[in-house]
Amino acid sequence: MSQQFVVLDSIRAYICYTPRVFQRVNKKLAINLSEAEIKELVNRILVQPDEVKRCGENYYIRSCEAQVELTVNAGNYRLITASKYGEVNGSNQLKR
Repeated sequence: MSQQFVVLDSIRAYICYTPRVFQRVNKKLAINLSEAEIKELVNRILVQPDEVKRCGENYYIRSCEAQVELTVNAGNYRLITASKYGEVNGSNQLKR
């Protein structure tokens, strides 16, 4: 079992959300989804991500299909934010 699979399995099992993160995700992605729809989007990304990196205290999980990068705290698996794929460091490359 690869390390990435173990990490993703843990994140899927323990991911949590604060009330404000839903507002943050809608704002950063310029969308207007309900809490349930945001959770569904996050779960879809976590099932089949294209890239998973850890930098410091966070995991950065990218989906090319959804064009979204999730930022998840590595200690408590709390979703911090979601960014548009093309906005990460001003390019389509994950630079961490």
